[in-house]
Amino acid sequence: MKLAFKVLRDRPTLRIRVTRDSVCAGDDVDAPNEKHVEVHSFTDPEAFIHAVTDAYGMPFIQGGRAAWVVLLNGDKIGVVAQEWNAPRACVRELPFQESNHVFLRYHAQSDPNTL
Repeated sequence: MKLAFKVLRDRPTLRIRVTRDSVCAGDDVDAPNEKHVEVHSFTDPEAFIHAVTDAYGMPFIQGGRAAWVVLLNGDKIGVVAQEWNAPRACVRELPFQESNHVFLRYHAQSDPNTL
């Protein structure tokens, strides 16, 4: 098993509250688009981001250049972009708390390398 997916033995499965920006006016009806997902805490932040966004079910945006800044408990931990094969983390350790919230900040038709 890859180290990126090795579950930490001393951390439980985490219940994460996930919300995101709306992507269009019709999406505002369900704002803040809240969902709770359960994931293991991973040693690798990119694996954590991938697991959370996969379980959440990210919306597909026409044009193919949607990017999302991923915030965990208010701290930027990475970026997800439609044109990338995998998320990119910008931290080495995740700032877990007793209660955890991931917020996905939407950037329409943005260059994800600049976020």
